[in-house]
Amino acid sequence: NWRKHADDLRLASSKVRLWRELSPKLDSSLRDHSADAASIESILSEFKGELASHSSLTVWNGNQMGDSYLEHLKDRQSGGHFVPIGFPELDAELTEGFARGKISVVAARPGMGKTTVVSNIIKRIAHTQNKRILVGAFESGRYAMMDSWVSQETLIPLATLIREPHTLSRRERVQVKAATKQILKGKLINLWDANIKFDQLERYLSLKDWDIVVLDLFERMLNRLEPGNISMKLGEIQQLAKEYDTHICLVHQLNRGAAGKPSKRDSS
Repeated sequence: NWRKHADDLRLASSKVRLWRELSPKLDSSLRDHSADAASIESILSEFKGELASHSSLTVWNGNQMGDSYLEHLKDRQSGGHFVPIGFPELDAELTEGFARGKISVVAARPGMGKTTVVSNIIKRIAHTQNKRILVGAFESGRYAMMDSWVSQETLIPLATLIREPHTLSRRERVQVKAATKQILKGKLINLWDANIKFDQLERYLSLKDWDIVVLDLFERMLNRLEPGNISMKLGEIQQLAKEYDTHICLVHQLNRGAAGKPSKRDSS
């Protein structure tokens, strides 16, 4: 993450300045018996000003934090902090939903309906809350999600769209086209089905001000599937969500074999 390296360099530069310029002045002032409190406080203010330019070094006292927290509560009252996903039972259990600056993970074994669930969430959020959503390719590409959406809009059986599209009547084809326009109206939902690599993610995030970004499948973005590497990538994605003020939803496929094999402890 080049932003992190740039921040580290700026912080290192500030440390050098504090040591070379301000530290000798402060040391000299403290050793000078004629120096008054005002002159020492002035030098300390320079220290504080230098440190305040780096968010990683911001220090809050109780009063400042209390005032800031109250302002944050006011912002929550105006809405937007909690973004419901459209399923009342799940929204009742969630604290922030699909709020900006956060990440979420939808995980299940193959064939459990991840695409259907996530496509329903995307559709409900886009059309009921007017959110801008960027959707990375699902495992079967963009059309797997369109199958689910079109079936819901037209009531045409999903099996017909997938296995027997040649049986669609002219009227049903007109319904499909109308449903597609309705689903993608206003270009609130943007689709692409290229294989996503982690180093490409930031470029996609910088294209527009996205409210929500959905990436499937998460494991495709990983070079290695070791727990340590997964945790590291999750941390980097969390940082990107904060920097670009968006919500990133990762769709993750659990290992079918590992999930189906009982452990030795459970074998009895």
